[in-house]
Amino acid sequence: SVNYGIPLTENDRVGAVLQLQSTGIGTNSNTPLEVIEFIQENDDEYLNLGLTTNFTHDTRNRSLFPNKGNRQTVSLELSIPGSDLEFYKVSLENAFYFPLGETFTLSLSSEIGYGDQYGDTSDLPFFEKFRAGGFDSVRGYENNSLGPRDSFGDSFGGNFLTAARAQVLFPIPFLENKNRGRLALFVDLGNVFEEFDDFDSGDIRGSTGLGLSWITGLGGVSAALAAPFNDQSGDDTETFQFNLGTSF
Repeated sequence: SVNYGIPLTENDRVGAVLQLQSTGIGTNSNTPLEVIEFIQENDDEYLNLGLTTNFTHDTRNRSLFPNKGNRQTVSLELSIPGSDLEFYKVSLENAFYFPLGETFTLSLSSEIGYGDQYGDTSDLPFFEKFRAGGFDSVRGYENNSLGPRDSFGDSFGGNFLTAARAQVLFPIPFLENKNRGRLALFVDLGNVFEEFDDFDSGDIRGSTGLGLSWITGLGGVSAALAAPFNDQSGDDTETFQFNLGTSF
């Protein structure tokens, strides 16, 4: 792979990764029907030349636990024409931070992503589909558990992702260094849909609760007490979530 990162201005940066990747897919009795159908239509071995590029505009006052400024990232992932699998993915992430006095910060963030096939490939590869649930999207639901299900009833991912988050951030009371951690009162919203046309606001899952982010001697720690809402039968919900080794 070849990786480039170029600063354009003090606040703007563009990056690109060009990577040649060989992938082989094996099946057994536990392989879902959707994967078997994809293999039947696209073979089980792929040699892909992929380009991932992104543009970031960042005015936050600091990269770790900011309390003012904003950050936007536009990303494109494309398999170069002539690859065994031809597909693309685009995404947009936004995060805004507004100080509320000296103690509290209002954080508003969102993510939207879409992917699809082109050429002779039948669909966005199943291992490239968007997923949601967990600390990076909607807390209170198991990691990557939201969205379309496969023939075994397990999360399969989808081609369209939408998520949003509102938080009131404030310091952890017992920490002397207030820049090493904080608490959050949050509302998370989001889901994954099979296609863009399948989007239904009534299917958006949500949660509200208390989150913690903390840099310890062992690395980043995240935890959340969450109360899911608009959850449906079959959703994998979690009241308490904990993750060690998180990057913020």
